[in-house]
Amino acid sequence: MYEIVIILLGIFILIMFIILFALLYYVNDNYIKYNNEVNDNLYKSEQVINDTNRAFNKLQDNVINKIATVNSNQDVIINNNNTAAGKISTNLLNVMDIENNNVRFSNLTSNSIDTSKSLNVNLKPDITTYKNISTLTNNSNLINICNNEVDPAKRKCVNINVDDSGVFNVYTANKLNSSNIANISIRDTSNNVMASFDGANKKISLGSNVNPAILIESNLYTPDIIVCNYKYFNTPATPGTPATEESPDIPGTPAIPGTPDIKKISMTLISNFDIKPFSYLNFIIPEGYISGVIESSGYKNPLYTSPILKLQNITAIPKNTITNLDIQVTYIPEVATYNLNTMPKFNTNAYITLS
Repeated sequence: MYEIVIILLGIFILIMFIILFALLYYVNDNYIKYNNEVNDNLYKSEQVINDTNRAFNKLQDNVINKIATVNSNQDVIINNNNTAAGKISTNLLNVMDIENNNVRFSNLTSNSIDTSKSLNVNLKPDITTYKNISTLTNNSNLINICNNEVDPAKRKCVNINVDDSGVFNVYTANKLNSSNIANISIRDTSNNVMASFDGANKKISLGSNVNPAILIESNLYTPDIIVCNYKYFNTPATPGTPATEESPDIPGTPAIPGTPDIKKISMTLISNFDIKPFSYLNFIIPEGYISGVIESSGYKNPLYTSPILKLQNITAIPKNTITNLDIQVTYIPEVATYNLNTMPKFNTNAYITLS
């Protein structure tokens, strides 16, 4: 019995050894396989890492080369652009002066414009264009024409605009700095004033600013007026008495002169404006008695074309001053025999012409 137990125990121990060896073999085999797989994966990973490293090194070399190329090109671009930018700045500043906050720019590539400060662009040469130029204005945006005062606050400017109602306006009161210009003048080809608009005194002068043909002041027009009266004279000549000869006993009598033949119009006139010398005065003489006019002292270039008697005054005639003119005339035959001295005075008006 004891031997059987020992035999069974031996068999059991043998079986356990077999199982143990089988397990050891299995574990060892799996360990070897796993180790081989790990080594294989490590090798493959190493190969990938090496390939990646080589690719990265190549990429790095390419990037460094590209950066060097970019730097080189950038240097070329900067150098070329500095030259071009300098030329652009010089060319622009040869055409215009640019001032920002009252500081004049010397280089447009190094100065920055502050749009919150005042900006002045002054063109140096004259500008000629054959294209249409449009400037948009409204109630607050205007076109300003100023004198060359350096200080903007002291400039005298006329402002023009088309306002929001579509009305074209010219302002003598400067809307920029509240300064007023003296007046607005329109001049002829000889630089003489043809029309003057005085905004301060509310005067409009047309024809001249010295002795205008039409003057409107405070919306009141007072026309130039020349009023006059005249009287005809027709006193025939009377012969004189000749002197008698003297004798030793009876003294002679001296000669008595006669009176000359007087045919004239005696005219008295007054005007509300100054009449310049050598102005052509045109008198309305409607009676039809005159056949001609004779030049005499006090006037020249007389002409009568019914019913207008025209002549040039030699001296100035001040306004509001009574002036007398004796105009030598000839009468038509029917009137020449009349005694016109007894006729009353006639009233008429006159006007000024250039010729």
